[in-house]
Amino acid sequence: MKKIFLLVFFLFHSIVSFSQAWVMDEIADEARDTDPISSLDILLLCVIGAIIYVVYEFRQSVEKHNEEVRKNKIKKEKEENRIRREARLKQIYEDDGVDLGLSVKWAKYNLGAFWESDFGTLLSWADNGEGSCLFNDKIIDISGDSKHDPARNTMGIKWRLPRKEEFLELADKCTWTLEKQYDNYGYRVTGPNGNSIFLPSMKKNILEGYYWTSLSSKSDWQGDRAFSLGFDSLEPYILTPFREARLEIRAVCDKRS
Repeated sequence: MKKIFLLVFFLFHSIVSFSQAWVMDEIADEARDTDPISSLDILLLCVIGAIIYVVYEFRQSVEKHNEEVRKNKIKKEKEENRIRREARLKQIYEDDGVDLGLSVKWAKYNLGAFWESDFGTLLSWADNGEGSCLFNDKIIDISGDSKHDPARNTMGIKWRLPRKEEFLELADKCTWTLEKQYDNYGYRVTGPNGNSIFLPSMKKNILEGYYWTSLSSKSDWQGDRAFSLGFDSLEPYILTPFREARLEIRAVCDKRS
């Protein structure tokens, strides 16, 4: 607006100045026969140039405004989506878990997932939310550790990472049935009481899943490791990947007495 105001002021001043000059030229024209370029011609050129400049500035202003509106709309939509996601996850995390007839209850979905076939958020072992993992052999079990347990940090105080023996219980006392949901494979794990959960693969259309336990493994010359449960076309098994590997998380909660 400031530019346009200054331009209008300049244009008004130019018109007045050139009007005065034009009157003087008319008087001078009586003394000479020809005038190749009169002050009126120059004034006309200035007016045309000023109009072009005003139109250009106006279009630039409109385009800038439209771009700001578009960015604000995108920002608003992202914020609304974030709020909806957080509300949905909060609803999921407030669930009491699925009782399979075992020693603990199991979460219905993976950490960060919105449905059964969603593998959710892949994390390194003992991820504190910044993508790091714990390299400390003095800490053996992080289940329920408010500082290092990603399930406790993300899902709330009642949830925690499963211990190794709880995953073994899931593997030994439940029936594992291969199943495909939408674009992801996985296993339907049915407990002794008939209730079930679905453990999805960590890659779409590939039968391959790995879930962290809370138990660290002794380091070797290759690096620091921790226990996890894995599955593919074979039955579930325990393995010890490097702690920086990004795997799936399925939380558990203790049964109320």
